[in-house]
Amino acid sequence: YKIVAEQNGEWLMDKSQSVMENIIQAQGGENIDAVFAVTDDMIQGKLYKFNVPKGWTGTKYGRVEKNKTDGKCYIKFTTHKKLESEETLDTYLELVDANNETIGEAINDAELFKDIVKTNPSLATYEGCTYTHEKSDGMVSGAINAKVRTHKIVDANGKVVHYAENYYFIYEGTVYSVDYACEGGEGYDAGFTFASYLGSNFKFIEPKK
Repeated sequence: YKIVAEQNGEWLMDKSQSVMENIIQAQGGENIDAVFAVTDDMIQGKLYKFNVPKGWTGTKYGRVEKNKTDGKCYIKFTTHKKLESEETLDTYLELVDANNETIGEAINDAELFKDIVKTNPSLATYEGCTYTHEKSDGMVSGAINAKVRTHKIVDANGKVVHYAENYYFIYEGTVYSVDYACEGGEGYDAGFTFASYLGSNFKFIEPKK
């Protein structure tokens, strides 16, 4: 391989994203076969790009945060794990789903809730709430198939106190996800459709094979 460009990403995700965009513009994405970076955060900045919608702000941590929510309502890109030879996205998600379903069952059952709060005190705020967990198929970056997990916790008055959507997908044997979350229900807006956002505001920068 021939090195066609080299720039300093300063160990930061957003800086590396800007650097990579400049390199692609200068060299042409079709002329780039591989990218090397020193840290995971830097390489993530080369893998994706978020457009920041009105009322949101991009951060140096590579997240997009909704204004006036103290960072509790956000969109981010996550690297999960490199799959073993026999693993698939479905087998990986079986473990993820099992953990979420265990938590959900405990939130929805008063007796189980007492026990799980002993080992996970942070869940105490969800006493008397109802948890729902939905599975569906989706797409990221316009062409990559994804498995979607939607989580919602509603209190006794019908107020959303937690919401999250995770779009899991595989690229070159590694599981990634694009995540939207409203921790504590901060910034939750039933009119905001994460799937629509992903369709026009998120780009996964897939290098040429």
